[in-house]
Amino acid sequence: MSLGRKIKSFVEDFKVVILLLMIPVLLILFRLLLTASYILTGGYLLGIIAILLVLLGIGWILKPADVERRI
Repeated sequence: MSLGRKIKSFVEDFKVVILLLMIPVLLILFRLLLTASYILTGGYLLGIIAILLVLLGIGWILKPADVERRI
């Protein structure tokens, strides 16, 4: 395996490790966000929308680099 592939593989593995370590932190932040949105708006809708946007951002960051758009 070439050095470039080793580095790419390490970075991808490192992203997964970071994400796994951040899951408890993200859950706590989501809970705080839901509580804050409930206090501010009287409902959970704002918090749910924010959570979906964060999950979309995480998915965009962790998407495979070799995926090509086909028209």
